[in-house]
Amino acid sequence: MILVTGASGYLGTHVLSELRRAGYQAVGLSRREVPGMEMCDLQDAPQLARLMDRMRPDKVIHCAWETPQSLTEYQDDTAATRGLAMVDNLLAATQAPILYVSSMTVYGSQNPFVARREEDAGQPESAYGRAKWAAEQRLRGSGRAGFAVRLPGLFGGGRCNGLIWNLLSALMRGDRLKLPRQPLLWAAMDVRDAARAFPTLCDAPLRSAVPINIGYNDVYSISRLVALLGELTGRAAICDTPHPDFAFDLTRAHALGVDIRQNLRGACHKLMKEVA
Repeated sequence: MILVTGASGYLGTHVLSELRRAGYQAVGLSRREVPGMEMCDLQDAPQLARLMDRMRPDKVIHCAWETPQSLTEYQDDTAATRGLAMVDNLLAATQAPILYVSSMTVYGSQNPFVARREEDAGQPESAYGRAKWAAEQRLRGSGRAGFAVRLPGLFGGGRCNGLIWNLLSALMRGDRLKLPRQPLLWAAMDVRDAARAFPTLCDAPLRSAVPINIGYNDVYSISRLVALLGELTGRAAICDTPHPDFAFDLTRAHALGVDIRQNLRGACHKLMKEVA
């Protein structure tokens, strides 16, 4: 049995659905009462320990985290501390392999531009990124089998906000674009494509907290995104701020059988139908 934490959240909902579609016995865990899910607060160590003693999962996919909703929230040290506490409690409560959802924010800015290999991480520039990186190190230090799954930002799948949704909405209405004024490192993928990677990873050989990049085989930037969305909508779109490029090295993902046959262009084209 696979236990999915944060299963009532944005990514966790889709991960749980994809696992069940792939034939896995998967159980969702949520801190609030949700029909068909187990309820547990991961910051309550005794409560979590009791649940794990009762359920004894074969694997845990740890999606639960307070994902920032604004640039300011990326520097929230208190939320970062709570995220690390959940990982510590999880490590203490179960010996099951853990597939931990990490983030592209564990990579710092690099100049000149290179595709990020898993070994390039370790210079995060936000409280959120530092906490995600620290959690990876704790998992690795524990010797626990599993993966640290590094994802870009997520969109689609029912979420009606975020950078891509807002830009598409503005372009399709003919409104002025609201863009970050400072250069930002950025990448994204449809949440449903991200979720589809997890059944494959559950089948892969599990070693000691191996980091793995999951994303599209694209070069990302906000500047490139604006040009892409302008092309897709047929509307004039200009980004005055030069934003840096980012790309994942996906060699390890491909070697493990994760093959996402989508790209950012295709995902944005599909999202246009949801926005409309």
